[in-house]
Amino acid sequence: MLTPNILRKSQLNEDGIDVRWQTFTAPHTTLLHSHEFYELELTLSGETTEYINGSPYEKVRGAISLLSPADFHTYNVADGEMKVVNIMFGENCMPGGLINSIFDKNLRRSIILSEDKTNTFSHLFSAMDDFKHYDEYLKNTLIKRLIETILLIIIKEYNSNGLTVNLNQKSEMERALHYIDLHFRDNPSVPDVAAYISLSPDYFSKSFKKYTGLFYTDYLNKCKIESAGFLLKSSTMSVTEICFNSGFTSLSNFLRVFKEQTGKTPKEYRTVHKFK
Repeated sequence: MLTPNILRKSQLNEDGIDVRWQTFTAPHTTLLHSHEFYELELTLSGETTEYINGSPYEKVRGAISLLSPADFHTYNVADGEMKVVNIMFGENCMPGGLINSIFDKNLRRSIILSEDKTNTFSHLFSAMDDFKHYDEYLKNTLIKRLIETILLIIIKEYNSNGLTVNLNQKSEMERALHYIDLHFRDNPSVPDVAAYISLSPDYFSKSFKKYTGLFYTDYLNKCKIESAGFLLKSSTMSVTEICFNSGFTSLSNFLRVFKEQTGKTPKEYRTVHKFK
């Protein structure tokens, strides 16, 4: 069952680099939360069920979870201990093509590795400790290359398990949609997204409407409402908290848009869809 709370985590290292890694014994209760960065978590021992965006995944030795800023997850360790190794990193730690491929919202968020691959990944994760005392440029370069290597091996594992990850270059609009899907809570503007895919704002707006059938603001609100619907079903957060955690800056606007898109008020929606 999902933990009826939510926590938004935003801290990485205090030394300014966009990565943090650690091996630790997981707490018995992990609150439902998301991050403002990307996360890889490899289970070394223990057994439970992890819920990612409401979907259950087996969390046992060799299970590796891939989480983007748009993903919510939680798990409870009922018996014994769970040891995990975890890497959290910013978007500038990996090439855009990998972001668009492996963090696609339609891709399964967790897979289970073989024992050999589990040992390999554990060694790769721990290799970052060797970089701690290097100068800043060399350390950051090596960490980025290591994260890229880990992600490429994960993609190979996905493909070996019949879960195809497409590494082909995505179109401009596909890249734009993926960017919005990951960052909608930050309210990216039309110029922000246009700059990300190297288009002028006017051309992007027209192309976006033609490609999606929606105006940019309508698509952005759609992403926010989908997130709000999930939180209404899976948490006990207040409607006001959900409003702001979903990226809205005005409660009245949230209530209006939610009713327009779902036909219900948030309280009515929660009553009908509450997670059991």
